[in-house]
Amino acid sequence: MLLQIRSKERRRTVATQKRLAGIKPAKGLEFKGKFPARTKFVYLEPKRDGLRCIVYKGKCYTATGVRIVNAPLIEKALKRIPGTAKNFVFDGEIFYKSCDVTKGIVKTQTPGHKLGHKLQLFAFDLISKKEWDAKECKTPLKRRKVNLAIALTKLGVRCKDKAIRNAIQPCECAVSEPNEKALKKLFKQFVAQGFEGLMMKDPHSHYSFRKNRDWQKLKPYSESDLKIINVETGTGKNKNRLGKLTLAGVIDGVKVKTKCGGGFLDKQRDELWAMHKKGKLIGKIVEIEHEGLTKKNAVRFPQFRRIHPEKN
Repeated sequence: MLLQIRSKERRRTVATQKRLAGIKPAKGLEFKGKFPARTKFVYLEPKRDGLRCIVYKGKCYTATGVRIVNAPLIEKALKRIPGTAKNFVFDGEIFYKSCDVTKGIVKTQTPGHKLGHKLQLFAFDLISKKEWDAKECKTPLKRRKVNLAIALTKLGVRCKDKAIRNAIQPCECAVSEPNEKALKKLFKQFVAQGFEGLMMKDPHSHYSFRKNRDWQKLKPYSESDLKIINVETGTGKNKNRLGKLTLAGVIDGVKVKTKCGGGFLDKQRDELWAMHKKGKLIGKIVEIEHEGLTKKNAVRFPQFRRIHPEKN
């Protein structure tokens, strides 16, 4: 069953824009076949191929706190829900058409993107601002879902403009026992319908502000071997050690070139940087984990796994 639950800004890139502090969204761990013993049933949410969006004080931000300046209808909709934008924080996925299109809109830091009014927020959580600011949530998810449903019902009742009303939608939510066979069957159905994967959540869980076992995800991961063709130093805590690898090769018969900056342990960054300084890293074959290719043949979310021992 389904539980329906501006001043002028200079052009700046996402990488250099100042971020809002305190954006620490909860994240799910990869599903390994079981949940905590206390979990009796789970909420199942299809995961769109969009970007995480946090709404704080009525403004939209990415998961890293970068302001989303091209979501005008979403922010107009928030103003139609009295008190909610001031006292609560929305968590959800922002999306229009595809991952590539969504990224293009979200990363544009000049207001007025021609597709900005197309973005929709598919909300799956509503946390009180007091709990968000304190980074301590005591309200169970099942109650937060009710609060979210109430907020969006108010929007539907008080907003006559259909475009604004539709800018915020509840994320679909089904209920199931935490049975691995049943979960994977539904996961395959969601992927066949074009969704990126499946999120599974304990209704009694509190919002954790970190990765946690109460939220788990199933996604269609793939593994591929690519060659290192360039190495970049890092920034911030990764200054003077490995930041990113530029990789090239063939995936599913398609020639690809991609940058990979995730999946490394700190120790690995130091070891790989030492290899690079000795001239022994470029040309190595590495194994990455990813989520396939986009329609433009870009590698989706590459993550480093290891230097491939058999191919080096």
